[in-house]
Amino acid sequence: MENFFRIQTLNGEYSIKTYDRANSSSSCSINVKGAFDNSLFPPFITKNTSLNIFVSELCRVIPLHYQREETKQDLNGYRYVLQRPNEKECLPVENGKPLPKDMYDMSKCVNNDIPTAFSAPHFYGSSYNWSENFEGLNPNAEEHEAYILLLPMMGIPINNNLRFQSNMVLPDLSYLDNKLSHLSNKIMPRLWYDFEMGKLPFIVHFVMYTNILQRMVMILPPLAALWSLNKIIKIRRQFNYKTINNTYNQQKANI
Repeated sequence: MENFFRIQTLNGEYSIKTYDRANSSSSCSINVKGAFDNSLFPPFITKNTSLNIFVSELCRVIPLHYQREETKQDLNGYRYVLQRPNEKECLPVENGKPLPKDMYDMSKCVNNDIPTAFSAPHFYGSSYNWSENFEGLNPNAEEHEAYILLLPMMGIPINNNLRFQSNMVLPDLSYLDNKLSHLSNKIMPRLWYDFEMGKLPFIVHFVMYTNILQRMVMILPPLAALWSLNKIIKIRRQFNYKTINNTYNQQKANI
């Protein structure tokens, strides 16, 4: 059951290839086998269940970390946040320099010449010192943290907020005039987006509640049997106590 909805192959392959712009023959494979596609997960998830999702926007397999319980549309779910994966050495480098923490080199995801790095919006969680270069940013978890809210019994997402920011990684521009040279090796935000799953349709909500009720009904007979057995034991004990008490009183009267 743990293998439900896990990716076996993607386009017939167990891994995806990323490209090195400087060397078109070079590639860095990302294994996707065993990850989830972020649409469905196995049922009966616990807080310790290991979950990984393939995020096509990042060309990465991202581990999920349980954060807390949360209620959405009267459904109690487990909230998971995206964790930084163990990056290969061939990935987190742009213009020959390592990217700051929690930034992802996207130029190797497709074979193009655009130096692009993805991060959380407003550089949330990143080690990049944006305050030296920009004003007006306010990174915070409520607005900029990506997360998934799962119904643990059924493994169905009841809310999903994927938030990413596209940044341009500038090369060394010191050979240009002063108007541009100060932008050397800067990481400039271009845009960010927030994909939210939105409100569940009524039919999905109904199916979820129906499924939960069915499981509750399934455990009613065993509970009723245990309750009946407990009552029988209590009645038997009371009967034995009364029998012993009556015998004792009768013996006492005969004496």
